[in-house]
Amino acid sequence: MENKSPEISYRYYQDRATPFYLAARILYKNSNTPEPSAFCAFQAIENILKGALENYEIAWNRGRDGHDLNKLKDLLKENLEIDIPDYFGDYQEVSRYPESSGGRGSGLNIPTTFLSDLDRIIYEIISQIPDQGQTRLKRLLEKGNTDIPELSENNNYIDDLRGFYS
Repeated sequence: MENKSPEISYRYYQDRATPFYLAARILYKNSNTPEPSAFCAFQAIENILKGALENYEIAWNRGRDGHDLNKLKDLLKENLEIDIPDYFGDYQEVSRYPESSGGRGSGLNIPTTFLSDLDRIIYEIISQIPDQGQTRLKRLLEKGNTDIPELSENNNYIDDLRGFYS
């Protein structure tokens, strides 16, 4: 993200995270196969973490470590308080490669708290980033735009997100 301000780089990543976040929610609620939802959730979290790193101008490895949620989160520990359950970190590999689940081929661990955890993580990160400007998510949540059930249904953080952006 060279030659862009930290705020613009953050918005770029948040705007990339938003459709993955929506897709994860839609696929989880409307699918008998959790793999696509888990993969999209991972992508949403990864992108929003990278946006936060850009916002705080923290250097990060764009190679393999750039896909490790724990490493990305650790880089932000001085700037953000984030709790990301470990199971999200497995989704990059396990959702695509069944043999990646510790050699067990046991598939994905999708707990009943999956959506609630995802919504909380997205809110926790977004709410700690100042001066975000006009992001895709903010436009979706603007006053009067209530026709977004895929984002608002069973989302315990929707009112907090709307409050943050108002």
